[in-house]
Amino acid sequence: LVEGIAHVSNHVHGDKSSFLASCEAPMWFGELGVFDDGPSSHDVHAHGPCTLLFFSREKLQEIAEAAPAFWCHLGKLQAMKLRFAYFLLDELSGMPTETRLARRLLAHAAGFGMRAGFSPTVAVRQELLAHSLGLVRASITPILQEWRRRGIVTLQYGGVVLEDAQALMSIARYEEWPDYYKKLFELPKVTIPSHLDVVQTAN
Repeated sequence: LVEGIAHVSNHVHGDKSSFLASCEAPMWFGELGVFDDGPSSHDVHAHGPCTLLFFSREKLQEIAEAAPAFWCHLGKLQAMKLRFAYFLLDELSGMPTETRLARRLLAHAAGFGMRAGFSPTVAVRQELLAHSLGLVRASITPILQEWRRRGIVTLQYGGVVLEDAQALMSIARYEEWPDYYKKLFELPKVTIPSHLDVVQTAN
């Protein structure tokens, strides 16, 4: 993905799909089938005008045959995604909704570790953001409204702007993250207080 935003979803049943994440340029996807010749694991849809750089499976295999070290680079990219999947699985271990939401917003702002730099604007609607966490919008709206009141975020049409990364990192329990993820996400270098400033909001 060279320009634009794309949404990743998972086919559930019938004509229904479940939103998983939003991809912002630059982002890469679709490499899994190169390893096992299988089908795509998820659907990716353009969210507005997009520019893509496409390599066919045959072309990638041709490159790999000419330069076998290419497989190592592809493997590292795939390992990065697998580690991020483990990071998301941690959210299912009984974390408060506030913590899960803060983690997910920070992950979006850091491009899920797949692009350089931190972008405070997360172009994902509240409904889709909730769905990506396995929740309904009513579960996260009171939290976002409280964060807006405290100046932590700004709510805008179709997205959320992170105004106070330090507060979100505290709520997300950043200090408890393994060093690998701290480095991977390239979050702002701020001092996180030792206590966890978690907003207790009824779901």
